[in-house]
Amino acid sequence: MGITNDSVFEKNQNDWLEWGIDIHNNPEQVKRINNSKSKDTTPVSVSEHSGVFHGSKKDYSTTLLTCSCRDFAIRKKPCKHMYRLAYELGVYMFDGVISDASVSEKKRIDDVMPIVFSLSDDLQILYRDICYSCGNDNKTSKGYMLDADIAKIFMDKHLLCPVTDKAKLITHCYVNDVRNVLKTLTDDKLPRKGSELFDYALSNFPNIVLPLPSDKACLELPSEISHLTMSIRKRLYDKFPADNNDFYF
Repeated sequence: MGITNDSVFEKNQNDWLEWGIDIHNNPEQVKRINNSKSKDTTPVSVSEHSGVFHGSKKDYSTTLLTCSCRDFAIRKKPCKHMYRLAYELGVYMFDGVISDASVSEKKRIDDVMPIVFSLSDDLQILYRDICYSCGNDNKTSKGYMLDADIAKIFMDKHLLCPVTDKAKLITHCYVNDVRNVLKTLTDDKLPRKGSELFDYALSNFPNIVLPLPSDKACLELPSEISHLTMSIRKRLYDKFPADNNDFYF
């Protein structure tokens, strides 16, 4: 928690008690308590009585009594930032909190889009499709294979980064190529099905050098912008509508 001064703690405790106790049992408040546990709600900084949280477009200034976010402005009740601050200051505790030390490195949409718009139209359309493929926080991503020269353009602008997860990378390999590599490593009878062969390779040879194409790179969105994937895609869709609207939304 980092707050040890008794008078500071007493003030924080008294401020938080101004909300009463019953309010926190309200179903809408319970939702905000649960949302406050997310690593995405990790504060950028915390001082004696306040904190700063990242929003997609700006930072939010938060105390135990107020917050500059839209949710508090509308509802005038504790938002997820205030609950997380109360937790960080030790005046309202709950289980299941996840922290992300890299939260201060995350970028905002207004920082990213000028870089995206500096690309050629063809590359912006490609990036729109890559964002669709990867999903927010790369949740639906197995990586996107690009020619090495195109990949370099995106990496130089820090819009994409190499995939390092072998479970994702191996899905871009030909089954027979993986089988041939394994034959140099073991005399075991190898699984026939591709999915089983891939599982066998990763389970038994975690350091295997995967037979990926040398002229291509497997990329995904960097962690500092992957939370913005849906917002980036929406702006690029507005600029370059897809033939099939349902494909993007």
